[in-house]
Amino acid sequence: MSSNVAEAAFGEWAQAKGWHATKKGYPDFICLTEHGELSLVEVKPHRSTPLDPAQIKAIRLLLGYGVPCFRWSPDDSALQRMTPVSVAADVSEVATAASLGQRGGQSRAAHLTPEQRSEAARSAAKARWDKREKPRD
Repeated sequence: MSSNVAEAAFGEWAQAKGWHATKKGYPDFICLTEHGELSLVEVKPHRSTPLDPAQIKAIRLLLGYGVPCFRWSPDDSALQRMTPVSVAADVSEVATAASLGQRGGQSRAAHLTPEQRSEAARSAAKARWDKREKPRD
């Protein structure tokens, strides 16, 4: 839940009503064009940067409701309209990256002593907790 008290309170209120409320995965910008058309835009640092799993889920949902969704990066400064097919390509990239990461982790772990594996796990857990404790706007 968000570190913002009012947002946290809303999240609890919505959950009590049986709603699914999240801020994760939704596009970065809600835009109104000069013609009054609504579009959602996800900004990525590079054109090749894939969507993360939460973004894939949210954008698929939005596309299913007919909401125009776009991707933009400074690499080409052009809007790329997202479609179920383009989002599916991101699913494939995410799955491939996860698989490679798991295999790489298993390979590294096979060459570590039990003490080294334990220390690596402790360090990773600490990094995750430290990241969670940082206040968000």
